Amino acid sequence: MWVKKTEQEIVDSRKRLQREGRVAAIGLWLLFTLVGASFPGYSEMRGLYLLPVREILQRAPVVALTMFPVLLVYWFWWGNRRKKNALNVSQVCLRCGATKLSDGVDDCPCGGAYVNMDEAKWVREPGEKE
Repeated sequence: MWVKKTEQEIVDSRKRLQREGRVAAIGLWLLFTLVGASFPGYSEMRGLYLLPVREILQRAPVVALTMFPVLLVYWFWWGNRRKKNALNVSQVCLRCGATKLSDGVDDCPCGGAYVNMDEAKWVREPGEKE
């Protein structure tokens, strides 16, 4: 059955999602920096597909500083896009378990109320099997 999360659980889940997002962004930044620094440009090709390690280390700071603003622009664009789509969140009725996409009406036909899915959790009833 669906039950409402406590305020502490909601705060913890939001913090966890933010932390995971930051870790993923840093990982992508480092990956793009490594890839950008590893491959030579067309004018630099010397018959090699990868550059020597010494040259990669010399190029990495420049590529990292170049990639950082690109990722920042993408991050702001994605955040604004996600805010615009905030109306299309899943909701669940805690009384009957019905689900729907948010449409501005929070009353369920069963007499209960819809809450956002990230504010609810599924808990097994005592006699329920897996």
